[in-house]
Amino acid sequence: MNFAANVNLTTTGAEWKPNGQLNKVAACLDSVGNMALCVNGGTVYTRTGGSLSPSATHFVLSNNGAATLPLNGWTEKFSISPNLWLSNSDLVALTK
Repeated sequence: MNFAANVNLTTTGAEWKPNGQLNKVAACLDSVGNMALCVNGGTVYTRTGGSLSPSATHFVLSNNGAATLPLNGWTEKFSISPNLWLSNSDLVALTK
């Protein structure tokens, strides 16, 4: 997850399923820059320092051509909710 040009929130890669299998991903970012990410019910990764630019015009769902972890497939659901912070247990439950 890249929430700003200089702040990335990444996983170890072990959580991702290969060969186009369904990967479930949940993430959140609050107004002060706290970020959380969970993939396939695994570890919840957190970091501070995130931001969304007021001039942002779109979201890109991809790995930007890096590494070997592309999304590879359909996006079944993509939701944006203002002022919603998910607990670690919520993130895990959403991605199992």
